Amino acid sequence: LLMNIFFSIYRIFKYIHCDMEYILDSLPVKVCHNIRIKRCELLKDEEYRGYNALKREYFYGSKVQLITTKERIPVEIYFVEGKEHDSQILQLMYHDLFVESSLYGDSGYTDYDLEDFFKETEQVH
Repeated sequence: LLMNIFFSIYRIFKYIHCDMEYILDSLPVKVCHNIRIKRCELLKDEEYRGYNALKREYFYGSKVQLITTKERIPVEIYFVEGKEHDSQILQLMYHDLFVESSLYGDSGYTDYDLEDFFKETEQVH
């Protein structure tokens, strides 16, 4: 129910702020510090143990994948396990972007085959 509410709000934002350039990035959401992982009651699996390359540290929790306009207005959001790499997540994401729009991401999202696929099928660069 909560995800449906988020999708409805983001869809409204997307059509109000009709933009042709979007930014994709991820951020970790820590559930607990590494030293407390064995006592964590919320999450129990190793798939939630991720790595934050920017800070050069491991974390235990989830990742938020966020697509925003260039004015930093969020239009799409995804929650995934912390273990998932950004390039793998890009394959699983459903994009509801306008035709002939551009999606920019950092080097973690580099997948040239997937970029060609988006250009051919969805006409998103």
